[in-house]
Amino acid sequence: MLEKYALWKVVNILATSDNEYSVREMARAANIGPGTSKQCLDYLNKNSLLKKRVIGNLYQYSLDQSNPVARQIRNSVIISSVLNEAKKKSIKAYLCSNDDETIIIIVGEGEIKSSEVKKLHLTESHFESVRKNYKDVITIN
Repeated sequence: MLEKYALWKVVNILATSDNEYSVREMARAANIGPGTSKQCLDYLNKNSLLKKRVIGNLYQYSLDQSNPVARQIRNSVIISSVLNEAKKKSIKAYLCSNDDETIIIIVGEGEIKSSEVKKLHLTESHFESVRKNYKDVITIN
């Protein structure tokens, strides 16, 4: 249902990609008009959820991973895409994020198909030592 709302489309694209987007690139990617794309990006930028890079008279936008709210938005979008798969396969996994990266850590056997973020397979003991490096750790299972 949310897929029909322009702002949700823009947030979903930003959350699942590390790319930067101009207003026109976002309009094409989200299949919305350039004016709507600009309104959505301006709204998200005004609320400090985006990083804005200026190149001449072109603005490039990306999700600001250093903002805890933006990071949690990204985490929720990624989790929604992999949660059902992890449940079906009884996979123990964690979504870990900080300012620099978001990663799915799979503990034990199993595989999750997700193109949004990189995945890492670890044992339980290795995971406990790695877990300290992340600000947010969310259990997926």
